[in-house]
Amino acid sequence: MRNGFTGKWVFGWMILCFVLAGCAGPSGRVPHMTPYRPLQNRTVGQSSKAAVKPVIQTPAAAPTMTNRVVETGGDDDNQSRRLQAGDRLEINLRAIPNPENMKSVVDENGFLNFPFIGGVKVMGLTCSEAERLVEKSYVDGGIYRHITVIIVPPESEYAVQGEVLRPGPYPLTRDMTLMQALSRAGRFTDFADSTRVRLIRGKETLVVNVQRIEQNKEKDLTVKPGDVILVPKSRW
Repeated sequence: MRNGFTGKWVFGWMILCFVLAGCAGPSGRVPHMTPYRPLQNRTVGQSSKAAVKPVIQTPAAAPTMTNRVVETGGDDDNQSRRLQAGDRLEINLRAIPNPENMKSVVDENGFLNFPFIGGVKVMGLTCSEAERLVEKSYVDGGIYRHITVIIVPPESEYAVQGEVLRPGPYPLTRDMTLMQALSRAGRFTDFADSTRVRLIRGKETLVVNVQRIEQNKEKDLTVKPGDVILVPKSRW
């Protein structure tokens, strides 16, 4: 009885050793098992080594608002012409809560008056330069953050009045002289006094003896925008 129990115990032990030897394999070590991990960021036909990187799109930067200077109309001569005392200008203030259109005259000291900021000296500047200066004055003064200033150049015309055959306004051309301006208005009438022709420019008046210019004894004068040429009646 004891021998039969011992034999079964030995036989069971041998079977256990045989099973363990087969699992261990030739090297006698249990092989390392890699844990299962699900594949991520893979597309069909793509290697796991080349994982898809997510594309991050950055939104476009929002445009910033800046002051914008609008170039005024007119020819190149008017744009490059320097403002001077007596110039009559049309001024437009835009891109503000209450847009304003006004007409103004450059005073004898070279200033233009504007709402809220007062006088701004523009004499010696072109219209474009004056526009930028006025805009900067409004922004730097904290009046408006965004404003567009448009200054219309002086009227490119002159007027002839008094004792001429065709009085009236005339368009001004480049480098026009007093004698050329008078010739457009026709000859003097029989009652004209050509020795006391007045050239009115803003608040300044020049008395010109046209006869001396015709005799080359005096230099001919250049006519400027807004000039008024007045030919008086003779005293005799």
